[in-house]
Amino acid sequence: MKTIDIFWDGPGGSGKTFLYSTLLSFIRGKEDIALPFATTGIAATLLKGGRTVHSGFKLPVPVLDTPLSSMRPTSPEADKLRQAVLISIDEITMLTKDGLHC
Repeated sequence: MKTIDIFWDGPGGSGKTFLYSTLLSFIRGKEDIALPFATTGIAATLLKGGRTVHSGFKLPVPVLDTPLSSMRPTSPEADKLRQAVLISIDEITMLTKDGLHC
């Protein structure tokens, strides 16, 4: 399956979360899997079904220099990530490079 990475940037109040919510609704309306994540709990609550990146990807807290996710490749969570049509991460600029590599 072809993947596309898209980065949306804009000042607060410019509609980024609205855009995420619209995309999530559209994809879910087609019975596909869309998984919203955010770097903070507050941002995650603004998205239907939103979770923190640490929770969704089983990242350690804090993320160390040699980060490893505790998610097993054969787990139901890993399977759901593989099946997702959209994985969005709101406030991704708040995620450290180690967290992104994890």
